[in-house]
Amino acid sequence: MSNIRYIANAGFLIENMGKKVMIDAIHAKQIDPYYNVDRQTIDKIINGIPPFDNMDLLLFTHYHPDHFDGEATLQTLRNHPNTKLFSSKQTVELLKNLSQYDISLEQQLIYDEVELNTIKDFSVNGIDFSVTSLTHDGNDYKNVVNFAYLLKFKNERIYHCGDAKPDLINYENLGLDKLNINYALLDFPYITLPRARKVIRDHIKPQKIVLMHMPNKEKDEYNWLGSIYKVVDRYGDELPELILCEEPGKVVRR
Repeated sequence: MSNIRYIANAGFLIENMGKKVMIDAIHAKQIDPYYNVDRQTIDKIINGIPPFDNMDLLLFTHYHPDHFDGEATLQTLRNHPNTKLFSSKQTVELLKNLSQYDISLEQQLIYDEVELNTIKDFSVNGIDFSVTSLTHDGNDYKNVVNFAYLLKFKNERIYHCGDAKPDLINYENLGLDKLNINYALLDFPYITLPRARKVIRDHIKPQKIVLMHMPNKEKDEYNWLGSIYKVVDRYGDELPELILCEEPGKVVRR
């Protein structure tokens, strides 16, 4: 079974049978009202200090700074030549355009282009996963390629939505509901919006939900946390088991 550790915002470290994957877990810039990865944790990742040692795979859903920091990612790859990175062509090209990029890192970078609302299978460093390209939430981000990932371990399946819009247009034809998802790592609007709860119920059907991208309570000027807690109180019995990532560093499952 998987160990799942919440890093910050939409970032996680997932371990399963000796394999280690991080998703959206290297981002240092403070983007209010969300949590960024603190400097101490970034340094541990870069230097491979446990539990961030022997990392097999870095996955990034997209290049926004609350999910991805190019400079820290390049430092991590440089220090760990056996670690691979997978993301969209859009994200990888951004990395390659940074002044810190070196051609020696070329073999560690893997990208592919996945058509919108289709699923494509990959295997990198002994880790099997599927990728689907889903429309990013928000009208300002229509040109951002957002990858959602399904990790396919022998004993467990874990889905991470990135910033995919929680709407039928993204999910109705994917068939995720037939893939026996154990954990769905979802942004908080997936439970606060009625149409999104329908997406969970009819088109994702996870056993458990890990709610991510939650605001820092000290910067939550729109009281999004209050809305989340109200939904949990009112609709919690109608949803799969909920695990709320309210503060960085939470061990979701050990």
